[in-house]
Amino acid sequence: WIVPISCKIFNLIVYFESIFSFFFMTIPCKHAKVCVVGEVSVGKTCIINRTINDDYQNDYKPTVAEAFRYKYTKDGQNVEFQIWDTAGAVEYRTLLNLYMQKSNVIIVVYDITDSDSYQALRRWAQDIPQDIFDSGLVVLVGNKTDLEESRKIEFSQAENFSVEHDFSKCFEVSAKTGEGIANLWEFIATSPEIQNLPDDSTIVENTTNNTANGAADDDQGIFSTIFGYLNNFYQYIKSFFW
Repeated sequence: WIVPISCKIFNLIVYFESIFSFFFMTIPCKHAKVCVVGEVSVGKTCIINRTINDDYQNDYKPTVAEAFRYKYTKDGQNVEFQIWDTAGAVEYRTLLNLYMQKSNVIIVVYDITDSDSYQALRRWAQDIPQDIFDSGLVVLVGNKTDLEESRKIEFSQAENFSVEHDFSKCFEVSAKTGEGIANLWEFIATSPEIQNLPDDSTIVENTTNNTANGAADDDQGIFSTIFGYLNNFYQYIKSFFW
């Protein structure tokens, strides 16, 4: 009788280990710092909120500085971004260099319906440390493509500006509809500047929250797997005692 009981205990241990591995597993993960800058009301916070929460909030609240965590997991790419949302107001401009220090990525945002926010890009470009241009990414992003009828800045203008000022890439997005957001982060996460960063082994929750994957489809698979583990666990407990 000792051998059957030992086998059942061993099987229980294996299932516990499987459940633990499903929820918490150690995988290589790159870490990068992102600083989002631009004039007041261009939609910096809305872009970040759409990225992390897939949500849009229309109420405007001025930002001084706030940091967020965003996990990009897609096609074998695992990158954890620390995203800094900075203030566009002039009185906080002196703090900008502090937030940009040691950044791997600078996202400069303008409003395609606001010529002043576009004209201010030259000043923002001058404020970015040269070492980020040399070894990191500087990405130009035009927001509010959902307001096409009010457009003041053509995409070709922004592209020319990005080339003239050595920006890595130019995008247009809509924080309101989500258009272009996924393409923006896919470009950043898969760029050589990010992929060449060292891997850090980290404990990562096996969840689709705050990732670039399709969360709804993956959630269904996760729940099915959990149910399978619990059902098998119940059958072993039942056979163990009965």
